[in-house]
Amino acid sequence: MIILAIAEVYKKEGNDYFRKKKFSSAIYCYTEGIKVRCKDDELKANLYSNRATAHFYVGEKFHSFIYSFIDSLTYSLIHACMHACKHSFIHLFFFRSFLL
Repeated sequence: MIILAIAEVYKKEGNDYFRKKKFSSAIYCYTEGIKVRCKDDELKANLYSNRATAHFYVGEKFHSFIYSFIDSLTYSLIHACMHACKHSFIHLFFFRSFLL
C-alpha cells in the first residue's frame, strides 16, 4: 500500500512538471515512480506512457519515447494505446515531414 502511494506521488509530481513544460523533471519523476515497482499494472502503464509522452516532447530522444511506449504496453494495452494516441501520435506527422 505504501509503495502504491509513493508511485502515485511521483506520478502526480511528474504530471505537475509536465503541465509546466518541464519535461526533463517530469521524466525523472515518472522514472522514479517506475523504480518503486508497485503491483498496480494500470499505474505502471500510466507512468511508462506519461514518460514516453514527456520524452516525445523533449524531442532529443525519440528512441526513449518508443521504448517507454513499448514498456507501457506490457502493463495495459488499452491504456497505453489511448494515451499515446491522445498525446503523441498526432505529432508524428511533424516528424514525418523531416523524414521524407
